[in-house]
Amino acid sequence: GKAAAAVPAAPPSAASPAASYSAKESAAASGSPIADTARDFPQNHVMAVYWFRKSAEQGFALAQWQLGLCYENGHGVEKDLATAVKWFAKAAEQGLAPAQARLGHCYERGKGVPRDNTKAAFWLRKASEQSSVSSNT
Repeated sequence: GKAAAAVPAAPPSAASPAASYSAKESAAASGSPIADTARDFPQNHVMAVYWFRKSAEQGFALAQWQLGLCYENGHGVEKDLATAVKWFAKAAEQGLAPAQARLGHCYERGKGVPRDNTKAAFWLRKASEQSSVSSNT
C-alpha cells in the first residue's frame, strides 16, 4: 500500500497573531471598516488537516467527511483517493448524508475504490432518503 502522508503531530505554527492583530488595530484606528469573517484569515490546509484528523479519529462524522475531502482534493495532504474513501465511509456509516452521497459517487465512478454499482446505489439511496426526510420536517 501507499505510505500515509506525513501529518504533523503538533499543529504547524500559524502566522503571528500579534502581527495580524496590529494590522487590524491600525486599520480600525484609521476608521477602516473591518469584517470579522473567515475571509480575513489566510487558508491553512495543513492546519485544517491536523484538526480534522484529531476530531475524525475521535469519531466525529463531519470531521471525517472534511478529512476525506482534503485527501480527495490534495488540500494540506498528498492527494489519496483510497484514503479519502476510507474517511467518507466512516462518516457515511454514521449517517452523514453528504458523506453517503460522496461515497456513492466514488463507487459509481471507481474513484479510490473499484467501481461497484450496487454499493453506489446503496449509498446514493441512503443520502437521498435523508434529504427527503430533512426536507419534510
